[in-house]
Amino acid sequence: MRTAKEIKNKLTRIEKERKTIRQYSMFGDNNWGTMDKQIEVLRNVLNKKIDPDDELEEMKDYYNDNFPEEQIEKSKMDALDWVLGNTDEL
Repeated sequence: MRTAKEIKNKLTRIEKERKTIRQYSMFGDNNWGTMDKQIEVLRNVLNKKIDPDDELEEMKDYYNDNFPEEQIEKSKMDALDWVLGNTDEL
């Protein structure tokens, strides 16, 4: 799992990046919505409001039956995978 320092650094980077991009892509994707979901996850992990292992398992169980068509919800899963060290990309 990522350290608190790593999570804080990633949170700062995403918050700064959010200020520089357009809200919607040329395809109509909500760029801010996905970043806001990632910011929410990282803050909740730092504040110990969620357990990333439990949260990710619940989401995976749900999406085994219901494919995550919403990119915003998938971004939450991506953030949890990053926090747990399952991926280097976020």
